[in-house]
Amino acid sequence: MTRAAEAIYWLVMPVVLAVIGILILVSETGCTPRPKLGLAAEQAALSVELAYQAAAIGSLAALRVEGDPVKRRCIAGLDEKAYRAVKVARAAYDRREGSTVEDVKVARLAVSAFLYQTGC
Repeated sequence: MTRAAEAIYWLVMPVVLAVIGILILVSETGCTPRPKLGLAAEQAALSVELAYQAAAIGSLAALRVEGDPVKRRCIAGLDEKAYRAVKVARAAYDRREGSTVEDVKVARLAVSAFLYQTGC
């Protein structure tokens, strides 16, 4: 990773961690009237979505600085995989399916791979 890409990455990471911390705080205080299971599923789905958005913003900024086309294609593939996984998790939550937890786990792994550019 180039110095500029690394600097952008480290600017985005505190935002991701702050968002996750706020979501944990909100889920602990019970600010919404949903049942506990629904609240936990909603918070999990929302945290994965927000983590994906932050990772996508950071990666797009870093890719503008870095010019390696092979790495760009690799990161684009990870981005697509993470995006699809997050959509599945959100859809499962919206339908109130019991698979929400498993879908969120898959999405979390895909977002982590995208964030850390695993395999690129």
